[in-house]
Amino acid sequence: MNYHKGNRLKKRTRLYQKRWFQISLLILLIGTAVGASYGISYLKIRQEKAEAFDLSAISKLEIPSRIYDRNGIEIGQIKIEDRRPVRLETVPYHLIQALTAVEDSRFFEHSGVDFIGIARAVILNLKAKRITQGASTITQQLAKQCYPVEFKTRNINTKVIEAFLANRIEKSFTKPQILEHYLNRIYFGSGYFGIESASRGYFGKSATDINVLEAATICGLIKNPSRLSPRNNMELCLKARNHVLNRMHKEKMITQSELSKFLEEPIQLSQVKGEQNSYIQEMVRLQVIEQIGLENAGKGGLKIHTTIDNETQRVAIQSLYRNLTKTENHPEFKHQTYANYQEKEISPGPIALAKKNAPNYLQGAVIMIDNQTGGIVALVGGRNFKHSQYNRALQSKRPTGTAFKPFVYAAAFSENYFPGSRIKDSPIVNRSVAIGGSTGILGEWGSESETVTYKGTITAREALVESKNSATVRIGKKIGRSKVVDLVQRAGVKSAMDEYDKTLLGSSSASLHEICRAFTIFPNGGQTSNNVHVISSIVNPKEETIFE
Repeated sequence: MNYHKGNRLKKRTRLYQKRWFQISLLILLIGTAVGASYGISYLKIRQEKAEAFDLSAISKLEIPSRIYDRNGIEIGQIKIEDRRPVRLETVPYHLIQALTAVEDSRFFEHSGVDFIGIARAVILNLKAKRITQGASTITQQLAKQCYPVEFKTRNINTKVIEAFLANRIEKSFTKPQILEHYLNRIYFGSGYFGIESASRGYFGKSATDINVLEAATICGLIKNPSRLSPRNNMELCLKARNHVLNRMHKEKMITQSELSKFLEEPIQLSQVKGEQNSYIQEMVRLQVIEQIGLENAGKGGLKIHTTIDNETQRVAIQSLYRNLTKTENHPEFKHQTYANYQEKEISPGPIALAKKNAPNYLQGAVIMIDNQTGGIVALVGGRNFKHSQYNRALQSKRPTGTAFKPFVYAAAFSENYFPGSRIKDSPIVNRSVAIGGSTGILGEWGSESETVTYKGTITAREALVESKNSATVRIGKKIGRSKVVDLVQRAGVKSAMDEYDKTLLGSSSASLHEICRAFTIFPNGGQTSNNVHVISSIVNPKEETIFE
Protein backbone atom coordinates (compact mmCIF):
# COMPACT_ATOMS: atom_id res chain seq x y z
CA MET A 1 0.00 0.00 0.00
CA ASN A 2 1.45 3.41 -1.06
CA TYR A 3 1.12 5.86 1.82
CA HIS A 4 2.71 8.72 -0.22
CA LYS A 5 0.27 8.61 -2.98
CA GLY A 6 -0.08 11.97 -4.65
CA ASN A 7 3.21 13.21 -3.26
CA ARG A 8 6.09 13.40 -5.67
CA LEU A 9 9.74 13.86 -4.72
CA LYS A 10 10.89 17.36 -5.69
CA LYS A 11 13.85 17.48 -8.08
CA ARG A 12 16.89 19.19 -6.48
CA THR A 13 17.92 22.48 -8.27
CA ARG A 14 21.61 22.76 -9.12
CA LEU A 15 23.58 25.84 -8.07
CA TYR A 16 24.24 27.17 -11.60
CA GLN A 17 20.49 26.91 -12.24
CA LYS A 18 19.61 29.20 -9.41
CA ARG A 19 18.49 32.65 -10.42
CA TRP A 20 20.62 34.60 -7.94
CA PHE A 21 23.74 32.70 -9.00
CA GLN A 22 23.13 33.43 -12.65
CA ILE A 23 22.64 37.12 -11.93
CA SER A 24 25.79 37.25 -9.79
CA LEU A 25 27.79 35.42 -12.43
CA LEU A 26 26.52 37.75 -15.11
CA ILE A 27 27.52 40.79 -13.02
CA LEU A 28 30.93 39.26 -12.39
CA LEU A 29 31.48 38.53 -16.08
CA ILE A 30 30.38 42.01 -17.08
CA GLY A 31 32.63 43.54 -14.40
CA THR A 32 35.54 41.40 -15.54
CA ALA A 33 34.95 42.37 -19.16
CA VAL A 34 34.69 46.03 -18.25
CA GLY A 35 37.79 45.77 -16.05
CA ALA A 36 39.74 43.93 -18.70
CA SER A 37 38.64 46.44 -21.32
CA TYR A 38 39.68 49.31 -19.07
CA GLY A 39 42.97 47.56 -18.22
CA ILE A 40 43.77 46.95 -21.87
CA SER A 41 42.86 50.54 -22.71
CA TYR A 42 44.96 51.82 -19.77
CA LEU A 43 47.99 49.77 -20.81
CA LYS A 44 47.57 50.67 -24.47
CA ILE A 45 47.57 54.39 -23.69
CA ARG A 46 50.75 54.02 -21.58
CA GLN A 47 52.35 51.88 -24.27
CA GLU A 48 51.59 54.53 -26.89
CA LYS A 49 53.18 57.14 -24.63
CA ALA A 50 56.26 54.94 -24.32
CA GLU A 51 56.37 54.58 -28.11
CA ALA A 52 56.39 58.39 -28.47
CA PHE A 53 59.81 58.75 -26.77
CA ASP A 54 62.69 59.61 -29.09
CA LEU A 55 65.28 56.91 -28.39
CA SER A 56 68.05 59.00 -29.95
CA ALA A 57 68.19 60.84 -26.60
CA ILE A 58 69.80 57.74 -25.10
CA SER A 59 72.91 58.25 -27.21
CA LYS A 60 73.11 62.00 -26.58
CA LEU A 61 75.33 63.09 -23.70
CA GLU A 62 76.31 66.51 -22.41
CA ILE A 63 80.07 66.38 -22.93
CA PRO A 64 82.21 69.17 -21.47
CA SER A 65 84.60 71.16 -23.61
CA ARG A 66 88.16 70.70 -22.41
CA ILE A 67 90.73 73.45 -22.03
CA TYR A 68 94.42 72.74 -22.72
CA ASP A 69 97.52 74.80 -22.06
CA ARG A 70 100.14 75.56 -24.75
CA ASN A 71 101.78 72.16 -24.09
CA GLY A 72 98.60 70.10 -24.40
CA ILE A 73 98.03 69.68 -20.64
CA GLU A 74 94.36 69.77 -19.60
CA ILE A 75 93.86 72.72 -17.25
CA GLY A 76 90.07 72.95 -17.01
CA GLN A 77 86.66 72.38 -18.53
CA ILE A 78 83.65 74.30 -19.68
CA LYS A 79 80.90 72.07 -18.42
CA ILE A 80 77.47 71.52 -17.00
CA GLU A 81 78.26 67.93 -16.12
CA ASP A 82 81.74 66.47 -15.54
CA ARG A 83 81.59 63.54 -17.96
CA ARG A 84 84.10 61.49 -19.98
CA PRO A 85 82.38 58.87 -22.18
CA VAL A 86 84.20 55.55 -22.60
CA ARG A 87 83.66 52.39 -24.64
CA LEU A 88 82.37 49.35 -22.76
CA GLU A 89 85.28 47.19 -23.94
CA THR A 90 87.66 49.42 -21.96
CA VAL A 91 85.76 48.77 -18.73
CA PRO A 92 87.07 45.85 -16.59
CA TYR A 93 84.77 42.83 -16.24
CA HIS A 94 84.75 43.02 -12.44
CA LEU A 95 83.10 46.43 -12.71
CA ILE A 96 80.28 44.93 -14.78
CA GLN A 97 79.99 42.19 -12.15
CA ALA A 98 79.81 44.68 -9.29
CA LEU A 99 77.18 46.72 -11.13
CA THR A 100 74.89 43.83 -12.03
CA ALA A 101 75.31 42.20 -8.60
CA VAL A 102 73.99 45.23 -6.73
CA GLU A 103 71.65 46.80 -9.27
CA ASP A 104 70.28 44.07 -11.54
CA SER A 105 71.46 40.48 -11.07
CA ARG A 106 69.19 39.20 -13.85
CA PHE A 107 70.17 41.92 -16.33
CA PHE A 108 71.28 39.46 -19.02
CA GLU A 109 68.08 37.42 -18.68
CA HIS A 110 65.13 39.82 -18.65
CA SER A 111 63.74 42.03 -21.42
CA GLY A 112 63.73 45.33 -19.61
CA VAL A 113 61.47 44.45 -16.67
CA ASP A 114 62.39 41.81 -14.10
CA PHE A 115 59.08 40.32 -12.94
CA ILE A 116 60.86 37.81 -10.69
CA GLY A 117 62.74 40.71 -9.12
CA ILE A 118 59.48 42.59 -8.63
CA ALA A 119 57.91 39.61 -6.85
CA ARG A 120 60.97 39.19 -4.66
CA ALA A 121 60.99 42.90 -3.77
CA VAL A 122 57.28 42.82 -2.87
CA ILE A 123 57.75 39.83 -0.55
CA LEU A 124 60.81 41.37 1.16
CA ASN A 125 59.08 44.74 1.56
CA LEU A 126 55.99 43.08 3.07
CA LYS A 127 58.13 41.17 5.51
CA ALA A 128 59.98 44.31 6.54
CA LYS A 129 56.72 46.34 6.57
CA ARG A 130 58.54 49.08 4.71
CA ILE A 131 60.23 49.62 1.35
CA THR A 132 63.69 48.11 1.69
CA GLN A 133 64.30 47.03 -1.88
CA GLY A 134 63.38 48.31 -5.31
CA ALA A 135 62.97 46.34 -8.50
CA SER A 136 64.01 48.80 -11.21
CA THR A 137 66.32 47.17 -13.72
CA ILE A 138 69.39 48.83 -15.22
CA THR A 139 67.34 49.44 -18.37
CA GLN A 140 64.55 51.12 -16.39
CA GLN A 141 67.11 53.29 -14.59
CA LEU A 142 68.59 54.27 -17.96
CA ALA A 143 65.11 55.29 -19.14
CA LYS A 144 64.68 57.55 -16.10
CA GLN A 145 68.14 59.06 -16.59
CA CYS A 146 67.54 59.85 -20.26
CA TYR A 147 64.11 61.43 -19.74
CA PRO A 148 64.28 63.14 -16.31
CA VAL A 149 61.48 65.61 -17.03
CA GLU A 150 58.99 62.97 -18.13
CA PHE A 151 59.74 60.77 -15.12
CA LYS A 152 60.06 63.53 -12.55
CA THR A 153 56.76 62.51 -10.93
CA ARG A 154 56.85 58.97 -9.56
CA ASN A 155 53.50 57.16 -9.57
CA ILE A 156 51.88 54.06 -11.03
CA ASN A 157 51.35 55.76 -14.39
CA THR A 158 54.99 56.68 -14.86
CA LYS A 159 56.12 53.24 -13.62
CA VAL A 160 53.99 51.52 -16.27
CA ILE A 161 55.27 53.87 -19.00
CA GLU A 162 58.80 53.26 -17.75
CA ALA A 163 58.28 49.48 -18.03
CA PHE A 164 57.04 49.74 -21.63
CA LEU A 165 59.89 52.10 -22.48
CA ALA A 166 62.46 49.74 -20.94
CA ASN A 167 61.09 46.91 -23.08
CA ARG A 168 61.35 49.13 -26.15
CA ILE A 169 64.94 50.05 -25.29
CA GLU A 170 65.81 46.36 -24.96
CA LYS A 171 64.45 45.75 -28.47
CA SER A 172 66.38 48.69 -29.95
CA PHE A 173 69.75 48.26 -28.21
CA THR A 174 71.94 45.30 -27.36
CA LYS A 175 72.78 44.49 -23.74
CA PRO A 176 76.37 45.81 -24.11
CA GLN A 177 75.06 49.04 -25.64
CA ILE A 178 72.63 49.50 -22.75
CA LEU A 179 75.43 48.96 -20.24
CA GLU A 180 77.69 51.44 -22.04
CA HIS A 181 75.00 54.14 -22.17
CA TYR A 182 74.17 53.52 -18.51
CA LEU A 183 77.76 53.70 -17.27
CA ASN A 184 78.43 56.88 -19.24
CA ARG A 185 75.28 58.62 -18.03
CA ILE A 186 74.67 57.67 -14.38
CA TYR A 187 75.58 60.11 -11.58
CA PHE A 188 78.13 58.90 -9.03
CA GLY A 189 78.13 61.85 -6.61
CA SER A 190 80.56 64.72 -5.93
CA GLY A 191 79.87 66.20 -9.37
CA TYR A 192 81.00 63.12 -11.33
CA PHE A 193 78.83 61.88 -14.20
CA GLY A 194 79.77 58.59 -15.82
CA ILE A 195 82.14 55.86 -14.74
CA GLU A 196 85.28 57.48 -16.19
CA SER A 197 84.86 60.80 -14.37
CA ALA A 198 84.00 58.97 -11.15
CA SER A 199 87.10 56.76 -11.43
CA ARG A 200 89.36 59.73 -12.06
CA GLY A 201 87.67 61.90 -9.45
CA TYR A 202 87.68 59.38 -6.61
CA PHE A 203 90.75 57.29 -7.38
CA GLY A 204 92.83 59.40 -9.77
CA LYS A 205 92.85 56.74 -12.49
CA SER A 206 90.94 55.67 -15.58
CA ALA A 207 88.03 53.25 -15.23
CA THR A 208 90.19 50.78 -17.17
CA ASP A 209 92.58 50.54 -14.23
CA ILE A 210 90.29 50.34 -11.19
CA ASN A 211 90.39 47.18 -9.08
CA VAL A 212 87.54 45.15 -7.54
CA LEU A 213 87.43 47.24 -4.35
CA GLU A 214 87.28 50.50 -6.28
CA ALA A 215 84.63 49.10 -8.63
CA ALA A 216 82.52 48.00 -5.66
CA THR A 217 82.92 51.44 -4.05
CA ILE A 218 81.73 53.28 -7.16
CA CYS A 219 78.80 50.92 -7.82
CA GLY A 220 77.74 51.23 -4.20
CA LEU A 221 77.09 54.95 -4.71
CA ILE A 222 74.33 54.56 -7.31
CA LYS A 223 71.45 54.16 -4.86
CA ASN A 224 72.06 57.59 -3.28
CA PRO A 225 75.16 59.23 -4.82
CA SER A 226 75.17 62.49 -2.86
CA ARG A 227 74.57 60.88 0.54
CA LEU A 228 76.91 57.92 -0.01
CA SER A 229 79.79 59.78 -1.65
CA PRO A 230 83.07 59.09 0.18
CA ARG A 231 83.75 62.84 -0.04
CA ASN A 232 80.64 63.42 2.08
CA ASN A 233 80.33 60.36 4.34
CA MET A 234 83.09 57.75 4.41
CA GLU A 235 81.29 55.53 6.92
CA LEU A 236 78.12 55.19 4.84
CA CYS A 237 80.20 54.74 1.70
CA LEU A 238 82.11 51.88 3.33
CA LYS A 239 78.84 50.14 4.26
CA ALA A 240 77.56 50.56 0.71
CA ARG A 241 80.80 49.15 -0.73
CA ASN A 242 80.66 46.13 1.60
CA HIS A 243 77.04 45.50 0.56
CA VAL A 244 78.19 45.31 -3.06
CA LEU A 245 80.98 42.90 -2.11
CA ASN A 246 78.50 40.68 -0.26
CA ARG A 247 76.21 40.70 -3.30
CA MET A 248 79.15 39.74 -5.52
CA HIS A 249 79.92 36.83 -3.20
CA LYS A 250 76.30 35.70 -3.22
CA GLU A 251 76.33 35.74 -7.02
CA LYS A 252 79.54 33.68 -6.92
CA MET A 253 81.62 36.44 -8.50
CA ILE A 254 84.20 36.42 -5.68
CA THR A 255 85.23 33.70 -3.23
CA GLN A 256 84.71 33.66 0.51
CA SER A 257 88.41 34.27 1.13
CA GLU A 258 88.40 37.22 -1.26
CA LEU A 259 85.30 38.63 0.46
CA SER A 260 86.90 38.37 3.90
CA LYS A 261 90.03 40.09 2.66
CA PHE A 262 88.15 42.87 0.83
CA LEU A 263 85.91 43.68 3.79
CA GLU A 264 88.97 44.51 5.88
CA GLU A 265 90.34 47.00 3.37
CA PRO A 266 89.72 50.77 3.81
CA ILE A 267 88.66 53.06 0.95
CA GLN A 268 91.70 54.85 -0.48
CA LEU A 269 90.79 58.08 -2.29
CA SER A 270 93.01 60.30 -4.40
CA GLN A 271 93.73 63.88 -3.38
CA VAL A 272 91.22 66.47 -4.58
CA LYS A 273 92.72 68.94 -7.03
CA GLY A 274 91.62 72.49 -6.35
CA GLU A 275 90.01 74.62 -9.04
CA GLN A 276 92.93 77.00 -9.39
CA ASN A 277 92.24 77.99 -12.98
CA SER A 278 88.62 79.12 -12.61
CA TYR A 279 89.34 82.69 -13.68
CA ILE A 280 90.94 81.35 -16.85
CA GLN A 281 88.04 78.96 -17.46
CA GLU A 282 85.54 81.81 -17.25
CA MET A 283 87.63 83.98 -19.57
CA VAL A 284 87.91 81.10 -22.03
CA ARG A 285 84.15 80.47 -21.88
CA LEU A 286 83.39 84.08 -22.76
CA GLN A 287 85.93 84.17 -25.58
CA VAL A 288 84.65 80.88 -27.04
CA ILE A 289 81.11 82.28 -27.16
CA GLU A 290 82.46 85.44 -28.78
CA GLN A 291 84.39 83.51 -31.44
CA ILE A 292 81.98 80.70 -32.43
CA GLY A 293 78.63 81.78 -31.01
CA LEU A 294 76.53 80.61 -28.07
CA GLU A 295 74.78 77.78 -29.94
CA ASN A 296 78.01 76.13 -31.13
CA ALA A 297 79.70 76.67 -27.77
CA GLY A 298 76.75 75.06 -25.95
CA LYS A 299 77.07 71.77 -27.86
CA GLY A 300 80.21 70.87 -25.89
CA GLY A 301 82.89 68.37 -26.82
CA LEU A 302 85.31 71.08 -27.95
CA LYS A 303 89.07 70.99 -27.49
CA ILE A 304 90.14 74.52 -26.64
CA HIS A 305 93.87 75.15 -26.92
CA THR A 306 95.13 78.19 -25.04
CA THR A 307 98.28 80.26 -24.67
CA ILE A 308 98.49 79.45 -20.93
CA ASP A 309 101.58 77.69 -19.57
CA ASN A 310 100.37 75.45 -16.75
CA GLU A 311 103.62 75.51 -14.76
CA THR A 312 103.91 79.30 -14.99
CA GLN A 313 100.25 79.54 -13.96
CA ARG A 314 100.92 77.38 -10.89
CA VAL A 315 103.88 79.54 -9.85
CA ALA A 316 101.85 82.74 -10.39
CA ILE A 317 99.07 81.48 -8.14
CA GLN A 318 101.50 80.47 -5.41
CA SER A 319 103.37 83.78 -5.64
CA LEU A 320 100.20 85.85 -5.33
CA TYR A 321 98.91 83.82 -2.37
CA ARG A 322 102.28 83.89 -0.61
CA ASN A 323 102.80 87.65 -0.91
CA LEU A 324 99.24 88.61 0.06
CA THR A 325 99.42 86.31 3.08
CA LYS A 326 102.74 87.88 4.04
CA THR A 327 101.12 91.32 3.97
CA GLU A 328 98.17 90.12 6.08
CA ASN A 329 100.56 88.69 8.65
CA HIS A 330 102.16 92.09 9.24
CA PRO A 331 101.58 93.22 12.85
CA GLU A 332 99.98 96.49 11.74
CA PHE A 333 97.52 94.87 9.30
CA LYS A 334 94.12 95.42 10.97
CA HIS A 335 91.69 94.35 8.25
CA GLN A 336 89.92 91.09 7.50
CA THR A 337 92.30 88.36 6.37
CA TYR A 338 91.72 85.51 3.96
CA ALA A 339 92.14 83.01 6.80
CA ASN A 340 89.47 84.82 8.89
CA TYR A 341 86.98 84.67 6.04
CA GLN A 342 87.71 80.98 5.42
CA GLU A 343 87.03 80.19 9.08
CA LYS A 344 83.63 81.90 8.88
CA GLU A 345 82.88 79.91 5.71
CA ILE A 346 83.58 76.62 7.46
CA SER A 347 81.79 77.45 10.75
CA PRO A 348 79.26 80.21 10.06
CA GLY A 349 77.35 81.72 12.95
CA PRO A 350 73.57 82.26 12.92
CA ILE A 351 73.97 85.83 11.65
CA ALA A 352 76.33 84.73 8.89
CA LEU A 353 73.87 82.06 7.80
CA ALA A 354 71.09 84.60 7.60
CA LYS A 355 73.16 87.05 5.56
CA LYS A 356 76.38 86.13 3.84
CA ASN A 357 78.68 89.12 3.46
CA ALA A 358 80.98 89.57 0.50
CA PRO A 359 84.67 88.95 1.26
CA ASN A 360 86.61 92.00 2.36
CA TYR A 361 90.08 90.47 2.60
CA LEU A 362 93.13 91.71 0.67
CA GLN A 363 92.93 90.93 -3.04
CA GLY A 364 95.41 90.90 -5.89
CA ALA A 365 95.84 89.81 -9.48
CA VAL A 366 98.55 88.57 -11.83
CA ILE A 367 98.85 88.61 -15.61
CA MET A 368 101.73 87.60 -17.85
CA ILE A 369 101.57 87.94 -21.62
CA ASP A 370 103.79 86.99 -24.53
CA ASN A 371 105.50 90.18 -25.73
CA GLN A 372 105.26 89.22 -29.40
CA THR A 373 101.78 87.69 -29.68
CA GLY A 374 99.82 89.13 -26.76
CA GLY A 375 98.89 85.61 -25.70
CA ILE A 376 98.25 85.26 -21.97
CA VAL A 377 100.82 82.96 -20.37
CA ALA A 378 99.40 83.18 -16.84
CA LEU A 379 96.41 84.90 -15.26
CA VAL A 380 95.07 85.05 -11.71
CA GLY A 381 91.99 87.21 -11.22
CA GLY A 382 91.80 86.96 -7.42
CA ARG A 383 92.43 84.72 -4.44
CA ASN A 384 89.33 82.54 -4.68
CA PHE A 385 86.93 82.34 -7.63
CA LYS A 386 84.27 80.78 -5.40
CA HIS A 387 84.29 83.84 -3.14
CA SER A 388 84.41 86.39 -5.94
CA GLN A 389 84.07 85.91 -9.71
CA TYR A 390 85.31 89.46 -10.35
CA ASN A 391 88.43 89.15 -12.52
CA ARG A 392 90.75 91.83 -11.21
CA ALA A 393 93.34 91.21 -13.91
CA LEU A 394 90.87 92.23 -16.62
CA GLN A 395 88.01 94.16 -15.03
CA SER A 396 89.48 96.09 -12.13
CA LYS A 397 91.00 99.53 -12.71
CA ARG A 398 93.44 101.12 -10.30
CA PRO A 399 95.79 104.13 -10.45
CA THR A 400 98.91 102.99 -12.27
CA GLY A 401 101.30 104.82 -9.95
CA THR A 402 105.01 104.33 -10.50
CA ALA A 403 104.33 101.89 -13.35
CA PHE A 404 103.30 104.88 -15.47
CA LYS A 405 106.66 106.69 -15.29
CA PRO A 406 108.46 104.63 -17.99
CA PHE A 407 105.93 105.94 -20.52
CA VAL A 408 106.78 109.55 -19.59
CA TYR A 409 110.46 108.89 -20.37
CA ALA A 410 109.57 106.87 -23.51
CA ALA A 411 107.66 109.90 -24.80
CA ALA A 412 110.60 112.17 -23.90
CA PHE A 413 113.09 109.91 -25.68
CA SER A 414 110.83 110.08 -28.73
CA GLU A 415 111.38 113.86 -28.72
CA ASN A 416 114.68 115.66 -28.09
CA TYR A 417 115.67 113.85 -24.91
CA PHE A 418 117.92 110.84 -24.42
CA PRO A 419 118.98 108.82 -21.31
CA GLY A 420 121.91 111.14 -20.65
CA SER A 421 119.84 114.34 -20.74
CA ARG A 422 120.17 116.39 -17.56
CA ILE A 423 117.03 117.03 -15.49
CA LYS A 424 116.58 119.06 -12.33
CA ASP A 425 115.55 117.00 -9.29
CA SER A 426 114.50 119.58 -6.69
CA PRO A 427 111.32 120.59 -4.81
CA ILE A 428 108.50 121.62 -7.09
CA VAL A 429 105.44 123.70 -6.19
CA ASN A 430 102.53 121.43 -5.34
CA ARG A 431 99.97 123.44 -7.30
CA SER A 432 101.71 122.54 -10.54
CA VAL A 433 100.52 118.98 -10.09
CA ALA A 434 97.61 118.85 -7.64
CA ILE A 435 94.10 119.96 -8.54
CA GLY A 436 93.45 123.12 -6.53
CA GLY A 437 96.82 122.85 -4.80
CA SER A 438 98.29 126.20 -3.79
CA THR A 439 100.87 125.52 -1.11
CA GLY A 440 103.42 122.94 -0.14
CA ILE A 441 106.07 121.14 -2.16
CA LEU A 442 105.86 117.95 -4.20
CA GLY A 443 106.61 115.00 -2.00
CA GLU A 444 103.35 113.39 -1.03
CA TRP A 445 102.51 112.70 -4.69
CA GLY A 446 103.43 109.13 -5.48
CA SER A 447 106.27 108.88 -2.99
CA GLU A 448 106.92 105.28 -1.92
CA SER A 449 109.29 106.19 0.90
CA GLU A 450 108.74 108.00 4.17
CA THR A 451 111.34 110.65 3.39
CA VAL A 452 111.87 112.51 0.14
CA THR A 453 115.40 113.34 -0.92
CA TYR A 454 116.51 115.48 -3.83
CA LYS A 455 119.72 115.01 -5.79
CA GLY A 456 119.86 118.24 -7.78
CA THR A 457 120.62 117.88 -11.46
CA ILE A 458 120.67 114.23 -12.58
CA THR A 459 120.42 112.28 -15.83
CA ALA A 460 117.07 111.06 -17.19
CA ARG A 461 118.35 107.50 -16.70
CA GLU A 462 118.92 108.16 -12.98
CA ALA A 463 115.55 109.85 -12.61
CA LEU A 464 113.78 106.84 -14.09
CA VAL A 465 115.79 104.24 -12.18
CA GLU A 466 115.26 106.02 -8.85
CA SER A 467 111.64 106.96 -9.68
CA LYS A 468 112.12 110.66 -9.02
CA ASN A 469 108.77 112.45 -8.91
CA SER A 470 109.78 116.05 -9.42
CA ALA A 471 112.18 115.19 -12.25
CA THR A 472 109.47 113.12 -13.93
CA VAL A 473 106.95 115.95 -13.71
CA ARG A 474 109.46 118.45 -15.14
CA ILE A 475 110.39 116.35 -18.16
CA GLY A 476 106.72 115.46 -18.76
CA LYS A 477 105.65 119.09 -18.71
CA LYS A 478 108.45 120.12 -21.04
CA ILE A 479 107.45 117.69 -23.79
CA GLY A 480 103.74 118.16 -23.06
CA ARG A 481 101.34 115.92 -21.20
CA SER A 482 99.33 115.27 -24.37
CA LYS A 483 102.30 113.55 -26.02
CA VAL A 484 102.66 111.19 -23.06
CA VAL A 485 98.95 110.36 -23.11
CA ASP A 486 99.08 109.80 -26.88
CA LEU A 487 101.96 107.33 -26.54
CA VAL A 488 100.18 105.40 -23.78
CA GLN A 489 96.98 105.14 -25.80
CA ARG A 490 98.85 103.97 -28.90
CA ALA A 491 100.50 101.35 -26.66
CA GLY A 492 97.06 99.86 -25.95
CA VAL A 493 95.67 101.64 -22.88
CA LYS A 494 92.03 102.47 -23.65
CA SER A 495 91.10 103.80 -20.22
CA ALA A 496 90.64 107.58 -19.92
CA MET A 497 93.57 109.64 -18.67
CA ASP A 498 93.17 112.55 -16.23
CA GLU A 499 93.59 115.92 -17.91
CA TYR A 500 95.96 117.18 -15.25
CA ASP A 501 99.68 116.93 -14.71
CA LYS A 502 99.22 114.46 -11.89
CA THR A 503 98.65 111.91 -14.67
CA LEU A 504 102.43 112.02 -15.19
CA LEU A 505 102.79 110.34 -11.80
CA GLY A 506 100.23 107.60 -12.49
CA SER A 507 97.08 109.07 -10.97
CA SER A 508 94.88 107.78 -13.83
CA SER A 509 93.33 104.34 -13.50
CA ALA A 510 93.83 101.49 -15.96
CA SER A 511 93.38 97.73 -15.90
CA LEU A 512 96.28 95.38 -15.24
CA HIS A 513 96.09 93.79 -18.69
CA GLU A 514 96.13 97.21 -20.38
CA ILE A 515 99.35 98.24 -18.60
CA CYS A 516 100.90 94.81 -19.18
CA ARG A 517 100.22 95.04 -22.90
CA ALA A 518 101.45 98.64 -23.04
CA PHE A 519 104.80 97.56 -21.57
CA THR A 520 105.40 95.33 -24.61
CA ILE A 521 106.50 98.42 -26.55
CA PHE A 522 109.83 98.27 -24.69
CA PRO A 523 111.01 94.77 -25.74
CA ASN A 524 109.35 95.20 -29.16
CA GLY A 525 111.25 98.35 -30.16
CA GLY A 526 108.26 100.65 -29.86
CA GLN A 527 105.68 98.27 -31.32
CA THR A 528 102.84 96.99 -29.15
CA SER A 529 101.81 93.32 -29.17
CA ASN A 530 98.59 92.06 -30.71
CA ASN A 531 95.37 92.17 -28.71
CA VAL A 532 95.57 90.30 -25.44
CA HIS A 533 94.02 86.84 -25.93
CA VAL A 534 93.99 83.40 -24.35
CA ILE A 535 92.60 81.07 -27.06
CA SER A 536 94.97 79.85 -29.77
CA SER A 537 92.62 77.35 -31.49
CA ILE A 538 89.30 75.51 -31.10
CA VAL A 539 88.74 71.98 -32.42
CA ASN A 540 85.24 70.47 -32.67
CA PRO A 541 84.30 66.83 -31.83
CA LYS A 542 84.99 65.88 -35.48
CA GLU A 543 88.61 67.02 -35.01
CA GLU A 544 88.00 69.99 -37.31
CA THR A 545 89.70 73.30 -36.42
CA ILE A 546 86.90 75.86 -36.31
CA PHE A 547 88.94 78.76 -34.92
CA GLU A 548 92.62 79.60 -35.05
